[in-house]
This record gives sequence, C-alpha cells and structure tokens, in this order.
Amino acid sequence: MSSDKYQSYSLSSIHSDTAGQACKIWGGELSASRKTCRFESEEDNMIHLLSLWTICLGGTMKDEMHVIAVEAEQTQGKEVVIASLQPSLQPMVNLHDIEIAPPVTFILMCGSGPVYISGQDIIVDDRLDNLAPEEDLSFQNVILKCKKASLRF
Repeated sequence: MSSDKYQSYSLSSIHSDTAGQACKIWGGELSASRKTCRFESEEDNMIHLLSLWTICLGGTMKDEMHVIAVEAEQTQGKEVVIASLQPSLQPMVNLHDIEIAPPVTFILMCGSGPVYISGQDIIVDDRLDNLAPEEDLSFQNVILKCKKASLRF
C-alpha cells in the first residue's frame, strides 16, 4: 500500500502530570475513496500504543453493512475484523481497552462510509530517566495514569 492512501488526524494533545508520558487524541476516516487509514508512531525514542475508543458511521450513507478490519504486528500481518456496523442496526461500537502497538492499518472491507475511528495515542518515554525511583514503572501502570489524566480533559 502506498502512503498517500493514509489519512489520520491528531486532534489535540492531552498531557498528564506524570513525567515521561503523554497522550494525544487520534482520529481517522475511512470511505469509498479512502479504504485504508494508518496510525504510525513518530521516530522519537518513545513507546506508543493506540488505545481505541469508538468506530462510528457518518450520517449521510446508504443502509449497508460496513466491515472494518485492522492489520498490525499483533495480528501477525493478517486482517482481523474489529467492527461490523449498519446505520439502521448498530451505527457505532465502543472499543475501549483495545490497545494496539503501531504501525496499525484500518481497512474498510465493505461499505461506502464514511466511517470514523477515534482513539488515544499513549506515549511513554522509553528512557524513563526522569521518573522518581519510587514510582511504579510498569507499562500498564503508566498507561493507567495516562488514561486517568485524559479523563480530566
């Protein structure tokens, strides 16, 4: 796939009060003209994780089935369906706590869209030099703190 097919949006930054971590809201769009959307991390010596929030259908579309798949290292390069949406039955799905390491490609397998994907880019400084020694440095604990910080947004 060529990179010109990918479009994503970094809507805003959410910074927590814990050193060495940050969170950014991320969103992408799939449609008949743009069947793929990609989330990639920057080459910034940080650990990135995409925590998915929702996938929802746009308001102006035919009543057709929309199937959305994801392809990532965690799926061993295979396309895995994560949502099947239809305007009259289920126009939105909540995906909280599904976390995927980048790079991640979202694919509109069928349907004409638009389909909107939202989530949170959780960023952790992998050097962790600036954290206090008594802090719990487990990745899960850092992610939890980052998620709690985003709730204050």
